[in-house]
Amino acid sequence: MSIVVSNLSYTYAGGTPLAVEALSGVDLTVSDGEFLGLIGHTGSGKSTLIQHLNGLIKPPPGKVIVDGIDLGARHTNLRAIRQKVGLVFQYPEHQVFEETVFDDIAFGLRNLNLSPLEVEDRVEEAMTLVGLDYAALKDRSPLELSGGQLRRVAIAGVLAMKPRTLILDEPTAGLDPRGRDDILGRIAALRRELGLTVVLVSHHLEEIAPLVDRLVVLDRGRVLLAGPPREVFRQADLLRKVGLDVPVMTRLLHDLRARGVPVEGEALTVEEACALLSAGWGEPC
Repeated sequence: MSIVVSNLSYTYAGGTPLAVEALSGVDLTVSDGEFLGLIGHTGSGKSTLIQHLNGLIKPPPGKVIVDGIDLGARHTNLRAIRQKVGLVFQYPEHQVFEETVFDDIAFGLRNLNLSPLEVEDRVEEAMTLVGLDYAALKDRSPLELSGGQLRRVAIAGVLAMKPRTLILDEPTAGLDPRGRDDILGRIAALRRELGLTVVLVSHHLEEIAPLVDRLVVLDRGRVLLAGPPREVFRQADLLRKVGLDVPVMTRLLHDLRARGVPVEGEALTVEEACALLSAGWGEPC
C-alpha cells in the first residue's frame, strides 16, 4: 500500500494575521513496505505532514492518495483509511484517558463493533507484539506505567486495529537511552514481523539512520533532501545549516578525510566506521 503526496500545502489560521505556513508544495511517496525516516527541526512541518497521511487534516491545495484513494475526495471513507494508516502521536501519555491498559488499547476496537471475544484476542495479540505482559498489565492503570511502557501501550492500541502502515511521531521523545533503544528495537521488529510500512518522525538523525531505508528532510515546510541515509549525510553542511547534524561516526569520517586520511564511504555505526578505516589503512581498526 503506497501513499502519494502531491504538491501539498497547508497554512494554519489562513486568511488571518496569525497565518503560519506549515507546508509548501510537498511531493512525497511512501512505498509499500518501506521504512521511511522523516526528519527536521521543530517547526519544519513534520507533524502537520503526517496528520495528512491518514486524513486527520484533509488536503487543501495538493493531494494525498492512500492505496489509490484520494483523501480529499468528498465521499472518501476516512474511518476506513485510519484503520489502514495508524498514527501514534508524540507523548501518548498525555492522551491516555481509560482506567485500564486493556480499555485504552480496546477503545478503537470497540468503535468497530467487534465481539467482546475478538476485542480481547486483538488486545492480547497487540500487547504481545509490543512486549507487554497481557496478564500482568491488562488491568493496571496506564498512569502506573513507565514512559516506555506507555509508548508501547499507545503502539499496541494502533496495532490492534491491524493497520498496514504505522506512523510514529517522535516515539522516543522524553525517554532515557535504554527506553529509546527499546522502543526503536520494537518498531524495527514489528516492521520485520508484520511486513508493515513504517514512517518514523524524529529530529535525531543518529537514532533512526541505521534503521530506515530512506530519509526525508523537511525544512520550513518543504522537502530539502530525500534519499538513502548515506546519500543524505553527504550533504552534512546543508544539514547543519537547517539545525541538524550527521551521526557521530559519519562526522568522524568527514573530519578525517578533511585531514587527508584515506578513508572512503559513509558510516552510521562504530562497526561500519572501523571497517572503512581498516580498509583505508590496510590494518585492523
